[in-house]
This record gives sequence, structure tokens and C-alpha cells, in this order.
Amino acid sequence: MKLALIIPGWEQDCREARYASIARAFEEAGFEARSYNPTWGAGKMAVWTDELLAQLPAGAEVTLLGFSMGAMIALMAAARKGCKFTA
Repeated sequence: MKLALIIPGWEQDCREARYASIARAFEEAGFEARSYNPTWGAGKMAVWTDELLAQLPAGAEVTLLGFSMGAMIALMAAARKGCKFTA
């Protein structure tokens, strides 16, 4: 399974139209598109990273796409998971 997980920018939500169009593009490319909306009120990178890692299924090929603070969350999660990075 190829999974694309979209993480929005600071205090944004993946239900916004811009993120929905990105999800559609991933689906057209053969990915299962999911989104992760951080609990922004928690205010801690460790909390957001833990929440994100809990959504990653074991053995899946995962593409993380984050915007602004969402990109930092994606980077921290990938580093903790020991993932390969592609820019």
C-alpha cells in the first residue's frame, strides 16, 4: 500500500480546499491519501510527532507531505522512525 499523509501548516486544517485538492492529486497518482490534523492546542512538537506516528500503519510505504509547521512534524516523525528522506 502506498500511503500519502498530508500535514497542514500551523493552525490550519486538512479539511480546507487546498489540502483536499492535494489529496485528490495523490489519489490520482495511485496513493491512499490521508490527513493528519495536529492538536494545535497541545503546543508541543513531541505530542504532534507521537500523534502522527500512531497513524502510520506498519509496513506501509508512506509519503509525508507537510506544510510549514506540518513539514517540521513530518521531519521529526521520519527521523524518529528511521526513514529515508527524499527532497
